[in-house]
Amino acid sequence: MTATTKIALQLLQNSAANQLLSNETFAQLNQLVQPAVLDKDLSSPPGSPADEALYIVGSSPTGAWSGKADQLAYWLTSTGAWQFVIPREGFLVHVNDEDQFYRYTGSSWAAFSGGGMSNPMTTAGDIITGGSSGTPQRLAAGSNGQALLIVSGAPAWGAIYNSPLTTTGDLVYSSSGSTAARLGVGANGQVLTVSGGVPTWQNSAAGFANPMTTSGDLITGGSGGTAGRLGVGSNGQVLTVSGGVPTWSTPSGLSNPMTARGDIITGGTSGTPQRLAKGTSGQMLVAGSTDPVYSNSPILGGYAELLETMSGTAIDVSSTNVKKKVMAANTTFTITGATSGQSHSFTLYLEGGTTYTVTWPASVQWVGGSTPTLAAKCRITGETLDGGTTWLFTYGGSYT
Repeated sequence: MTATTKIALQLLQNSAANQLLSNETFAQLNQLVQPAVLDKDLSSPPGSPADEALYIVGSSPTGAWSGKADQLAYWLTSTGAWQFVIPREGFLVHVNDEDQFYRYTGSSWAAFSGGGMSNPMTTAGDIITGGSSGTPQRLAAGSNGQALLIVSGAPAWGAIYNSPLTTTGDLVYSSSGSTAARLGVGANGQVLTVSGGVPTWQNSAAGFANPMTTSGDLITGGSGGTAGRLGVGSNGQVLTVSGGVPTWSTPSGLSNPMTARGDIITGGTSGTPQRLAKGTSGQMLVAGSTDPVYSNSPILGGYAELLETMSGTAIDVSSTNVKKKVMAANTTFTITGATSGQSHSFTLYLEGGTTYTVTWPASVQWVGGSTPTLAAKCRITGETLDGGTTWLFTYGGSYT
């Protein structure tokens, strides 16, 4: 026996049971053509159902409905039994006791809203706008001549702006609240001012004529405060006062003779400022026969050098030349601060040489060819002629 694919109506076959089968099929059609369900929340069949009474079986069915959850069940008095229809996705029924349509989703029955929205309009000319969260709401028809505007983020009817302007140069200002009013163009030389709380054109107040004629001119007060022109000065001049009036003049202070970075100013004949060009790397400024000069071989008298007590392990030859290091652990020294192409030298007083191991840079070469055995307190000198590429070390022996 076969059935239709949509609502599973049993098809007739050549047999003696065709009459009974036809009646059951007609009863099923009777239920599904305009399905009106009496109740959808019962889990057990009613005690005395009316003939053809249609129900949606509840979620936890018992008795004759056991195992038929969500199916359509109707009572046939002619057979004295409940008939069941398995719903298909898209079945739509009306539940009478709720006055609500329900649609079968394929797994459960869900209230069906019809897929549209309620109409909030009540009067001809109304329009529908989106309210809070898109809820449809009514916007009543506007008045003649009004236009649909956006006011505070929502559509609203409002008056269209009518320009009062009639002439080139007219202005628009607010009169009596939000009413637009025209202010006709003023006459040549008039200025815009306020009179009686509204803008108006008026002749400019008495002032002074502009005496300036050239870019950079200044206006100064002449006799009786009369405005006068002070022409722009020349490059390098400063504004000063002469004879009680402002004037441009060339400053009489020190003229700058320097032309390059590193230059210094020294006093020439009668103290006239003169330029001393920057010396070369390593030169020192010394007094010459008449003027200061840079020299590679200055004649030095007695002088004292600063002793640097090292906290780290870098021998920095760009700072001081005399250094002292008291070791508290095995130490690896580095030499920093040397300038390429220049000679450098330093003296290192080292303590702890018999207690800790010392590692020197690979650039170090010892006078005599071998690394000496260090005393507890010893003196070491280092020299380089090639900016630190090679260091020549001399062991100066111990001291107490």
